[in-house]
Amino acid sequence: MNFKKLTLSLTGLVLSLLVFGGTAQAETTNITDNHASRVRGNINDYEGLFSRQYYRVNKKTTVKLAFYRKDNPSKITYRNLTIPTGTIISARSWTDPKNAKITRINDSFHMADLSYKLKQKVITSASANAYGNGEIYIKFRPGRNFTRVKRPSSVLPYGDSILAKGGVSAIRQLPTVTGDSVKLTSDGYIEYYKFNQQPYTSYSQRYFWSSKPTSYRKINHVLVKGSSVYLYYRSKLPNVNDKRVRKSGPYQYRLTIKNQHTPYSYEDTTQGDDTGFSSIYTIGGVQYNTRIAQGWN
Repeated sequence: MNFKKLTLSLTGLVLSLLVFGGTAQAETTNITDNHASRVRGNINDYEGLFSRQYYRVNKKTTVKLAFYRKDNPSKITYRNLTIPTGTIISARSWTDPKNAKITRINDSFHMADLSYKLKQKVITSASANAYGNGEIYIKFRPGRNFTRVKRPSSVLPYGDSILAKGGVSAIRQLPTVTGDSVKLTSDGYIEYYKFNQQPYTSYSQRYFWSSKPTSYRKINHVLVKGSSVYLYYRSKLPNVNDKRVRKSGPYQYRLTIKNQHTPYSYEDTTQGDDTGFSSIYTIGGVQYNTRIAQGWN
């Protein structure tokens, strides 16, 4: 049996082009500095898409979380995290060229994160001497401890499901980010982060938000209708325009996330071929943007 190499990232900034489960049209256009251009055509088979798979953890599993040392950001320090049975993780797959029998999840980018709720104790203990959200490193065999599952309907179809506040004007400033963000996690949480530029840069990215969200809620129900996804949770999430729809129970508040089907391409030196692809969503009627792809030649 051939095993694949899987990569999971729990950090980064996404920009998504497709609706939750839907499709959009796009093709590359000429790009100039500090400019975002609408793109057209079919991008569904584009190799630069941040396409990922999802796996359910079948038994309690200990993994390593990687953090960047404050005294030397090029160095990595590790902490252990136990992932409970039933947790959903995001991954990217390819064949390991060195050993086809070994499967790994290790550092990559643009994949759905695990929740701060799950990683809180580890992040807190690491924060004195290191920074970062804690990127997973693990070896495993799909079909044993991990089973392939469909993408959770609460997360975006591409990238890491982090949406940065702002529409076209914010996209035109990329890779610079100055707004708050909303994160949808693979294990079923929605998190809100205030912008807080960190003075650290890893080998792959800058950190635009602290590792601790200002608020978060467990998503108890998801309803998909066309281009809109409705998230239900027990109590109000500060800083977003959610709506109270019930007086009691786990579905008291509803938040609407809608794809505006407005993809853009732009120059971004942090991405492949110095090109990024982004689209605009609304969260409670407020515009956010999220990255789905990079240049690919």
